[in-house]
Amino acid sequence: SIILSSPAPSFDRIIVKYGKFDEIILSPKDKFKFTKDLKQINPDIVDKVNPVPEN
Repeated sequence: SIILSSPAPSFDRIIVKYGKFDEIILSPKDKFKFTKDLKQINPDIVDKVNPVPEN
């Protein structure tokens, strides 16, 4: 059987907030690549995993 949804088993998790009050906790294998891929889909996403250094 395939698990479609379950709590993230790792302590190295990220929270994806969407909508006004919704969020999901994920544990991607490569959280830096995951957040980079999300930013490619939607550049307006606020990324706190790979923050861009301020000049």
